[in-house]
Amino acid sequence: MTFYRISILAAAGLTLAACDSQLHREEAQTKAQEQHSTPQPSATQEAATPQDRAVLLRGDLKNSFSTVQAAVDAAQPGDVIRVHPGTYSETVRIVGKQGTADQPITLEAKSGTVVLDGADPGLQIVPNQRWKPTEDGAWESVVPWAGPLERAQVTPVSPEEGPLLAAYHLPQKFSELSRGAGTLRVGTRLRIRFPDGKDPNAESLSVGISEAVVLFEDAEHWVLRGLELRHGGNAAVAIKGKSSNISLEGLTCRGSWCGIATEPGPNGNHDIRVLDCHVANRMNPAWHWTEGYEDVGDKKNEFEAPVRGTGILVEADQVEIRGNTVSGFWDGMAVRGVDIDIAENTISDIHDDGIELECGRSANVRFRDNRISNAFVGISLVSQQPGPVYIYRNRVSANREDPMDAKGPKFRRYGYCLKMGVDWGPGAQNVAIYQNTFYAKRLVLWDKEMAVWKDFRFVNNIFVSDGMKNDAGEEEAYMIWNTGMEKNGVLWNGNLYHQTRPGGILFRKWNGAADVKTLAAARQLCLGWEAAGREADPEFSTFDSGRGASNEFALSPSSPAINAGAQLLSDWPDSVRVTDGKPDIGAVESDVQHKGASNEFH
Repeated sequence: MTFYRISILAAAGLTLAACDSQLHREEAQTKAQEQHSTPQPSATQEAATPQDRAVLLRGDLKNSFSTVQAAVDAAQPGDVIRVHPGTYSETVRIVGKQGTADQPITLEAKSGTVVLDGADPGLQIVPNQRWKPTEDGAWESVVPWAGPLERAQVTPVSPEEGPLLAAYHLPQKFSELSRGAGTLRVGTRLRIRFPDGKDPNAESLSVGISEAVVLFEDAEHWVLRGLELRHGGNAAVAIKGKSSNISLEGLTCRGSWCGIATEPGPNGNHDIRVLDCHVANRMNPAWHWTEGYEDVGDKKNEFEAPVRGTGILVEADQVEIRGNTVSGFWDGMAVRGVDIDIAENTISDIHDDGIELECGRSANVRFRDNRISNAFVGISLVSQQPGPVYIYRNRVSANREDPMDAKGPKFRRYGYCLKMGVDWGPGAQNVAIYQNTFYAKRLVLWDKEMAVWKDFRFVNNIFVSDGMKNDAGEEEAYMIWNTGMEKNGVLWNGNLYHQTRPGGILFRKWNGAADVKTLAAARQLCLGWEAAGREADPEFSTFDSGRGASNEFALSPSSPAINAGAQLLSDWPDSVRVTDGKPDIGAVESDVQHKGASNEFH
């Protein structure tokens, strides 16, 4: 693998020979000074000394440790490890370590702010002499790496201020700087280039040196609570192997390619909880969307696609993801598995999908009471099956204008609230979408393969569209691209539709038959659909149609959506009890306080 990557660099004319001997000397110095497994305390450490970084509590006994890893290694079921306030250059591996159901092991912040920083501390110091110039105008340094070697390339580099630097996969893209200043990594060799050729030794740069700040592998019954985790190579928290009963609570994750990521082992992970975490990145909004699929090796291998990091990526069964905030990633969440509850999360500033519910084996999934804004796509349901999947009480705004490529403002695009189709797999089925409010600058729903949907229900949703492809003035012809077909078990009823731009086509291929501009015309083509639907302005109490805005979507007292919904099926779950038996249309019931995650970071 290493030989293959170096061969690619040579083919692109990016040789390593010019500074090879110098880098070998530097590598020896780096290993001696900065072994991440035995870190030195950071200069920003506030309270703890090297002798008492972490305290392990076992009943009445208390033991102090100079590293968090040492405390973890000594832990037994029922122990509590508390880390003193401070910032520590340390990563932690929890491998094969197991608590019990009655006595989990807890790793938590003692008080105040506790930061575990997975970056190379030497490159955070200004000035430094670690970066050496190369013949082609780049700079290069030896940077340690702990983890699968092929995953090192997706590691983002964080400057002290501003957006992330681009992590390049292809040498040609690095030569062109197609996403601006960035890096190209081959094993422990990291190359960096700025458009203006500036010296990186004058910059404080955070570069992850391990696949995760905290790694769980074959671990069981752990609680990780209250820590801030920065600059993981692949993730702030990674869960691998056969791990179960892992609870992540109140974490802050910054500056990693993925925030929290599970990886399916041979027997699968299960019983994973992600609660009240803040997961943030600083992905550059100017990066072209097409780079996510151009600067790649294998398009289906996420670890060869450095643009496409995800805030919370979970593939496991028996999962709860609740009360989190996610911002600044390619995808906000991607969740796959059985018996999953995703509730009260706030997802914003997303380059592609707010959430991907794309899996050929997902069942009993509830996506409820969430808020998505400033996303290109709200919810992607590509080939989601076998189900059931329940999507309800969500507020979704597809109001992000993404630069698609470098061809100018007319090649910027708004996206859509719901994405269906068959990018892969046989198509989606058994999904109920009800009591949501969807606002799209462009399209509410997009799909080019409606024949593959099966057993979809759209009931009591508010759909609002501005019909704008971009801010350059291009208009979108349709509000809903496809509707699916009645013969495949698809139903539409009790929804409210509002196009703010007059003259748009309401439905393309309504029931597979024809384009229709009005709901009245649609009913004539399919008598079984939208008996309780209506076209009207929903009359929100307040509404901001600006790019990227987040809205409450509460209804004004005169709204035509109040008490106008159809009755839901008795076996559909709902987080709101409608006491008068007359449901409103949309996510927010007018006489009940809507329970959703705050848009503020606490």
